[in-house]
Amino acid sequence: KASQCKQHIDRQNGLELLALVNQFAEAFWTTKGLKTYTAQCPYPPAQAVVYPVLDNA
Repeated sequence: KASQCKQHIDRQNGLELLALVNQFAEAFWTTKGLKTYTAQCPYPPAQAVVYPVLDNA
């Protein structure tokens, strides 16, 4: 999917790549024992992104 994004300017390819990256991020943080949450990215194009829950307690 990343190769398609590099070869063509197509928003749908970018959104599909982001979905795959979010799946990877969720699996990665789960293996580290951390929960995740999804939030809107603070910069354009403001898509949903997976973040780890980092407790400083």
